[in-house]
Amino acid sequence: MRSTELSPYQLGNVQLSGPESHRWNRAYGDLHLAARHCGYPEPPAPVSVQWQHGVITPVANEIPDCIIGDDGLACRRKNRRYLVARRDQATALCAAGFTDVHSVGLPIAYASDSAVERLPGSLLVMPIHSLSDTSENFNSDAYADYISSIRSEFSEVVLCVHISCYTKGNWLDAFRKRGIPAVIGGDPEDINSYDRTAYLFRRFEYVTSNGWGSHIVYGSYFGAKVSVHGPRVCHHPQQYSGVTFYRNCPEALTLLTRLIESSHFEKTYPFIFTEPLRATLQTDWAADLVGHPMRRPPEELKRLLGWTLGRRLKYRWHSFSRRIRGKEF
Repeated sequence: MRSTELSPYQLGNVQLSGPESHRWNRAYGDLHLAARHCGYPEPPAPVSVQWQHGVITPVANEIPDCIIGDDGLACRRKNRRYLVARRDQATALCAAGFTDVHSVGLPIAYASDSAVERLPGSLLVMPIHSLSDTSENFNSDAYADYISSIRSEFSEVVLCVHISCYTKGNWLDAFRKRGIPAVIGGDPEDINSYDRTAYLFRRFEYVTSNGWGSHIVYGSYFGAKVSVHGPRVCHHPQQYSGVTFYRNCPEALTLLTRLIESSHFEKTYPFIFTEPLRATLQTDWAADLVGHPMRRPPEELKRLLGWTLGRRLKYRWHSFSRRIRGKEF
């Protein structure tokens, strides 16, 4: 149940942009960022490409659908155009028979680069988030107790939750009872989502979580000192039984379970798994994972997205023709 006691887009005296949708939004405002990068006020036309939007580490390259995400059926559409973050991912997909793959960086690599004053000693708490179709049972009080126990080490502490957790009420009451305010971070329906989370990561000196996820890399990419510490979330594969991606690609859930049970992320990225106050800057590491070196210039990204002048004129003509035919009948 959504709490009515929060002002989810307010941080101190700074008003963060509220939810705004767009008919061609794919996920978290990816096409909105691309349009701005290409010099358009909004996406000039829909796209037929699939753009990876989450951080996928190299260990997942063995399963093509893990790289791409979406509905878990990309292996049935190998001739479609796919945009991925890094060259190693494009190489893996091409080796698996995909014919039109391009490494361009993740959408968040195209977020606004406006300067933000960082709050010294501040801590942004970003717990593992749910999805609309997961059946999680988070121990919110245990994690809130941990954060409360270290609160005096920081100048300001703010909870940041995904829209799914906000809607379900995950984490909110436990932190509210301890006097910790909350803001909303990721929202796949909101075209401002990437810009908002980029702002938050630039605003806080420290970011901490209780588990691995894209937010770990995103926070590091924008210059925060990121850590994973405190009571961890228990992973149960059955929690994901309702997720379309995992139903269509069960081998991805098997891989995720194996990585968690073998402590893969702790062993591979030990510099992240530390007490929040001991976290260090890891911007170069994160930039590589989000594919920052593969960012494309505007004209090239336009071509890959089908936003060239010829394609846009063709789309407008077809749209006009459909409207005329509709009026005739």
